[in-house]
Amino acid sequence: MPDTRRRSKIRVSPGRLTRKSAGVRRYLPWLVMLVPLAMVVAGACGQDRLQRANDNVSVVTGTPTVSSGLPGVSYGAADGGVSYGSAAPFQVDSFRQQSVQKIDILWVIDNSSSMDLKQARVKANFVSFMQFLVQQQIDFHLGVVTTDIYDPKQSGRLVNLAGLSHPWIASSDPAPASEFVLNASVGTRGSGDEKPLLAGMLALTAPLSPAVPARPDAGAANCAALADGGAECFLRADAQLYTIVLSDEEDSSCAPIYSSGANSGEGCNDAQANLSGFGSIDYWSRFYTGAVGATNTSRLAAIVANEDTQHDCATVFAHDCDRFGVTASCGAGTNPACAPGDQHACCVALNACYSDIQGKAQWCAAHFSVVHDPASQAVVAPYYQLSGGWTGCVAYASDGGVDFTAFSADRTAGVATATGGVATSICQSDYTPALANLGLQAAGLRTDFPLSRAPVSGSISVTVGDAGVASGAGTWKYVRCAGATPVNEIEFTSPPAAGVDVVTNYYVDVRGLGTCP
Repeated sequence: MPDTRRRSKIRVSPGRLTRKSAGVRRYLPWLVMLVPLAMVVAGACGQDRLQRANDNVSVVTGTPTVSSGLPGVSYGAADGGVSYGSAAPFQVDSFRQQSVQKIDILWVIDNSSSMDLKQARVKANFVSFMQFLVQQQIDFHLGVVTTDIYDPKQSGRLVNLAGLSHPWIASSDPAPASEFVLNASVGTRGSGDEKPLLAGMLALTAPLSPAVPARPDAGAANCAALADGGAECFLRADAQLYTIVLSDEEDSSCAPIYSSGANSGEGCNDAQANLSGFGSIDYWSRFYTGAVGATNTSRLAAIVANEDTQHDCATVFAHDCDRFGVTASCGAGTNPACAPGDQHACCVALNACYSDIQGKAQWCAAHFSVVHDPASQAVVAPYYQLSGGWTGCVAYASDGGVDFTAFSADRTAGVATATGGVATSICQSDYTPALANLGLQAAGLRTDFPLSRAPVSGSISVTVGDAGVASGAGTWKYVRCAGATPVNEIEFTSPPAAGVDVVTNYYVDVRGLGTCP
């Protein structure tokens, strides 16, 4: 078969190939000697690009480390060195002060046996809450319900102790503040199983309140008939909603699944709540955020024990009944073994003292103990010994005694935080700042404006409207921490006017806020 591969067209005779190969062999030794010489000449002409380092290397001991800190920009040169402040990142945070013209405010007030002093504090300081609503000329409805969902006369029904034509207080009423004091006097005979979140839900939903934006129903418990034959309800379709819970114990609400019946409020027990998520903070946050639909704002605030401090009954109340110890009327050898109901003067006073403690901290247990003198066996100290403890807070009176105590209410406080509301301690000595803060939020105004990044100290400038405002005692201040909690916000002494823009400018500290003391 013929070879079809392409062949070279070059033809070389055998003789020529032989002579050329011989010539190459003849000059090959000379070529081998000339190549190194050419390389030396090329290096001398600067064409060599290869440089070999022969530096000395020393070996040191130790463990290699890398700094864990963030890279920073030196802003300001206190030591007189070079300043790189102009290279620091610059941040501008802009806020629009809210403006609410119509709002429905529902107070859910605990009426269990331990709430007497707490209710009194709210009523005494309520003017600080009202003044912001009045100053801003807010069109408000102000309603009150209790935490008792077991009494069918309560269970989400608005209280009308003020005797108004409608079971709420309106901004058009002649004396809203004094009318609230009357409606907030709900007493202390309600259930000790407080369910404020469920009570609020019952007050805001059918059948007590027609669903918004449904037509008002004069037949609903939380609605009222108008003189012209129409109807008006506490909950209005075009108003913002603000719910405020006052309670000294944790919320025990579960998610309802029945709309009628004696126990319609409870749709699940604690085990089912933990398993299914019903009754959880997330569940109640979703409800109170969307209680008036997607177009209106709805938030919840809480005046509860938002502390998680451990307290011991014997320590907190250690000296409350000391005056019934060794005295002229209750001295050594004269005290009988006090039993409940004993009419001895010393025992009557001691029993009254313990009853007072029980009202302040109903979860403390009492154990009677009689201390005898070892020699004479005379009664030395017939005491009720307190045992047990709680997590929460203690409110002290001006004389150092205990006014009242409260259980931690993490669920209620958690719902407040999740809905954009505020959680304030029920044990603080004066509710005026707390109520003022609640009033500001309910009116749509705010005094605190959080910064998005950590600022370089001294670089913050603030503009309100079109005017720059310098920091100071009567204007604003920067707050980095509140105790051990990072805050990072601008706080105004008085709230900027509704509708104005608040703008903060500052250099960014790339190291962050750091730790709080």
